[in-house]
Amino acid sequence: MDKHKEIKLDFSSVSQWKMDVYQTIADLTIYRLRHDITQTELAGRMGVSQSVVARFERAGRMPTFEFIYKIAKGLGVDLKPLRFEPVNQISDCEEDVLNFPDAVFAKWEQNVYQIVSDLTVYRLKQRISQAELAQRINTSQSVITRFERLGRIPTLEFIYRVADGLGVRLLPFTIVQSESHRDGILDR
Repeated sequence: MDKHKEIKLDFSSVSQWKMDVYQTIADLTIYRLRHDITQTELAGRMGVSQSVVARFERAGRMPTFEFIYKIAKGLGVDLKPLRFEPVNQISDCEEDVLNFPDAVFAKWEQNVYQIVSDLTVYRLKQRISQAELAQRINTSQSVITRFERLGRIPTLEFIYRVADGLGVRLLPFTIVQSESHRDGILDR
């Protein structure tokens, strides 16, 4: 009997945003394993229990922006933030780039604010009303208004829904070398 069976997985029904998040989870998990960091050690660095790290690694719950960045920090790596695919990039005008003081805003917050701002600017430049965008993604205009004003921190799913409604492709998080951890990098 052959011990090595081929596993065929069908991901055709999984949305692109979930595939992007699953890839980020896989990249961070592989990085941990390649650097011989145990789940318990990573959990200790993060101030959480080992079971929280295990649940993250098996995608038991969709992580938040904050938690993805917390895992990366625990691993000693930085993340290239969620951003527009170059084809959808809006102008690189200095006024469009937000500069956040690091002492006030965590990197995950900066990423959320920047991507929401970029999506809002993109919507305006494309002359798409909030009502039209809301209709495209099956929500209300008030939800879009709250999103654009950052009335609450949006989920990854909602950010991807807005991007999809605008016809924008987002590039997922990727691991980049941290200044404090230069012994290797996981390339995608």
